[in-house]
Amino acid sequence: MLYNLLKFVHVAGEIVWIGSVATLTLLNVRLGRDGADGPGAVALARATGSFGRSVVGPAAGVTLLAGIATAVIGRVDMGALWISWGFMAILVSMALGMTVQRRTAVALETALAAPATSSGQMTVTAIRSRLTTMNMGNLAVLLSANAVMVFKQ
Repeated sequence: MLYNLLKFVHVAGEIVWIGSVATLTLLNVRLGRDGADGPGAVALARATGSFGRSVVGPAAGVTLLAGIATAVIGRVDMGALWISWGFMAILVSMALGMTVQRRTAVALETALAAPATSSGQMTVTAIRSRLTTMNMGNLAVLLSANAVMVFKQ
């Protein structure tokens, strides 16, 4: 019973985590296509940072802790490829999110808040493109871990 409960919590955390990263990626792509800037875009950039700290980060932590607990209780071989891949994906995703992506999101917020100029718009476009690329890479890492765990032998 406890194993199944922990496995459920692990999968639910993963759903929230991957869904959140996918949502942030799609929002960033959409804003980039629409050329959105100004107060609304600044507010959304701020909300994105808050969302990352209040939803994405905790979902990653729940996924990690519930996954470890599930593996320990289920006496799963911690050296199995799918376990190692999962740890790698969590570490890469969390490291990206807490460092490079966070700094890039803050740079985007700052650039959006600056007075509108043609060079400023190019900066916003470049930062948004970099953030989208990082988000898509993060999403690919998370989905690869999901695939390895689903298709494990």
